[in-house]
Amino acid sequence: MPIWEAEFPQPARGEASALSFLVDLERLSRVYVATYRTGSSHWLGHPPATIKALKVINDFDIKPMRPLILAVALQFPGGTSSGALTLLVSITVRLILASATRSGTNEQTFANAALQVFKGEITTPAQLKAALSRVSVSDADFRDAFFLARSSKPDLARYYLRALEAASASESEPWYVVNDDRDEITLEHVFPKNPSLGTWDSFDAEDAKRYLKRLGNLCLLQKTPNSEQDNSTFECKKQEFAKSPLLFTRQISEFNEWSPATVEERQKTMADVAIQAWPL
Repeated sequence: MPIWEAEFPQPARGEASALSFLVDLERLSRVYVATYRTGSSHWLGHPPATIKALKVINDFDIKPMRPLILAVALQFPGGTSSGALTLLVSITVRLILASATRSGTNEQTFANAALQVFKGEITTPAQLKAALSRVSVSDADFRDAFFLARSSKPDLARYYLRALEAASASESEPWYVVNDDRDEITLEHVFPKNPSLGTWDSFDAEDAKRYLKRLGNLCLLQKTPNSEQDNSTFECKKQEFAKSPLLFTRQISEFNEWSPATVEERQKTMADVAIQAWPL
């Protein structure tokens, strides 16, 4: 009996059975390593979208999802692996931004789905989506979560903003960030970390804490020879934002002022686009 037909591998009795067990175990370990190494020969014959999705999943590395990723790698052929892993990208991002990654329900649901994939009971992305419905954050809930989202991790903030830019440009795979070169594109706080005295009067001390790391207060700025100019006021920053080729950055220059209300207005627009960036 192949070991993926049991919840836990069990040593077999007899020389032939033991040999079969070791062969199965070797296969599992080889494919498990391949789930972390997108350059592995295991992925030959899989579409580029499979590799892209796996890279994003590994950046987030939600541990309870690993058995399911292994199951998909083992059982889903090249033609369907991309759909399954792309689905897992969207589920991952939605869970993280909804602060719902640590849940017993998640662990049990991922484990059950992994077992069904191992057994061949789930063979398509549509079936996988149905099996994960209990942990999938709905569009409405995701929109609400994104509207309030903050990010203390620059790498994640950059990823979210780049994906939103790609979705707004109607790219086919907005969830995959092609170019994240920090020498070319920087992460910028519109309301700055250390505002000069007498500037940014729309933010009091409490507002500063609440809105500094909100995604609506963050943008990506392409480095130019003039991008290091005086950015002490919103009017100064607007001049650079207006030149940006990035839509969500350029749109900031259309605001007359920058305040908690405008942060929320911008983030509401971002939340609407997030549904397209990480679709179910």
